[in-house]
Amino acid sequence: MGRGRAKAKQTKVARDL
Repeated sequence: MGRGRAKAKQTKVARDL
């Protein structure tokens, strides 16, 4: 679960960029 959450957070940052 923790891993999936971290991946989702990275995707959000990439989208922001």
